Amino acid sequence: MFHVDPDQIAAEDPAQVKILGLDWACWIRSPNSAPSGSVGAAQAKCHGDFDDDVPTIRSTLATLLGSASAEAPFAFRHLGSSLGDRRRRLEQTCLGSSNGF
Repeated sequence: MFHVDPDQIAAEDPAQVKILGLDWACWIRSPNSAPSGSVGAAQAKCHGDFDDDVPTIRSTLATLLGSASAEAPFAFRHLGSSLGDRRRRLEQTCLGSSNGF
């Protein structure tokens, strides 16, 4: 479907994988070792991490600007949903329970 060789991807472990046979379409694998600010950089470990992952945001900015890299300061305000996720993880760690009781 995406015209990629999964064995080659596993062997080479690239940060970016061209998909659909198009030069401009790629899958950014995360986390990866691309330098923060460079196109393709990402350190998010789960889907909810992408919106406040600095390497991902800088990579997106570089891509949109057509630049090889983008260094820009970012300050993220955590939304209620991400705070709720943190609270649940803390409860699980401290109390060993998913509901906090």
